[in-house]
This record gives sequence, C-alpha cells and structure tokens, in this order.
Amino acid sequence: MDEQPKATMGTVTESAPEGGHTKNADPDEVPLDLLPSDREKNVEERKGGFEYILVKVPMKPGLKFGLGIKNIYRMIYVQKVEDNSIVGGLFNVSDRIIDVDGTKVQDNTACKTLLIKGLKEKGLATVVVERAITEEAKKTAMAELNEEHNASVMVAPDVREIMKKMEQKIPNKPSTSALKGNAAHPKPVEADKRTVLEDGHKSVMIQMDNEDKLNKLQKVVKGAGN
Repeated sequence: MDEQPKATMGTVTESAPEGGHTKNADPDEVPLDLLPSDREKNVEERKGGFEYILVKVPMKPGLKFGLGIKNIYRMIYVQKVEDNSIVGGLFNVSDRIIDVDGTKVQDNTACKTLLIKGLKEKGLATVVVERAITEEAKKTAMAELNEEHNASVMVAPDVREIMKKMEQKIPNKPSTSALKGNAAHPKPVEADKRTVLEDGHKSVMIQMDNEDKLNKLQKVVKGAGN
C-alpha cells in the first residue's frame, strides 16, 4: 500500500531592513499556507505574490510582546518586530494581520485585545497573516506601510474624489458677509481632512500588562543616581 504524501512545513525568514541579518522562525510554530477552512473565509481574496499563513504566537514568560502595528484604511500591518520578544522571528515588517483566533481585525484596539487575551487565557494566539513573497509584492506592501502623512497619499481614493468635488463647489472669492458669518467656523473642509487623516492611520506598540510598569520602574532606577 503506497504511503500518502505528508504536508510539508516551511521555514519563514524575517528580513531585516537595509542589509541586516535574517532569522529563521521555528518551522513547527509557523506552518506555511495551511489555513483551516474556518480561517480561510476571513482572507476573502488571495493576491498574487502573497502567501496566507497561520502564525502561532506562544506565551513566553519574561519577554516583552514586541509587536508594533499600524492601521491603514482598516487593514492592520506589522510595523515593528523587536528582537528577544514574544513575536521575534514570527512576523515580518509589512505583514498584514487578517484575523486573530478566528476573529477578523480592522482596528488596532481589537487586534491588541485579542492577541493579549489569547496569550493570557490559552497561552497561545493564532494569527492569519498575508505575507509578501515576491519582490514586487514586497515593494507594494512596504509602500502601503510607509505612506506619508499627507492628504494626497493618506486619504482613500473615493474620499479624495468627494473632497475634490466639495472644494470645487466652494467659491474662490467669498463675499465679505460670508467671511464675517463664517469667522467662528473657518474652513470646515480642512477640518474634515484632518479628521480623515487622524482616523485612518494610527500606530500602536503592543505591550503586556506588566511591561509599562517595568519600563517606568527602569527609568526611575536609572535616574536615581543622577
């Protein structure tokens, strides 16, 4: 009787920016492209040049969490992975976090809450990740992550078009009475732009409950001898 082929496990490498060294993630911790069917539904669309993997994040007492994330148009990207941390070697910068423990995430707070909850309650969190594997896909992912904080880049295309139409409706030379009447409420369109920008792109460094207290204590100890 012929043996059935076994699923193979891959090795994930974390690429350090600007010529830095790479680290191999434990292949037993990070199976490549083997998503359970109940998690596959959260992917919605598989893009060329990317792989979709299930990353297991185990609790490691004594280590900081070490994961920085950024919300870009309700998509959560990995912005920073610290060495000697819980997530060290598991994620790559520009990975997109699609779901945590089966729940799709679209904001930093939900992502952070679910990750910490999984570690506290089960000692493990599982994360569906979209990861660029071709050079073109890597450039695309990094371009998304590194968007500049200005209206022309940060505002989504549909919002940008609406704002453009609104600006076209505003007279170039408002009357004196209009200026006086609007003195208390200047440039509502500009205010709307700021709101969109602030809501759209936020970065968060995820920490366990005791990390912030430990950091403050270390600062006090360092400053005590001055």
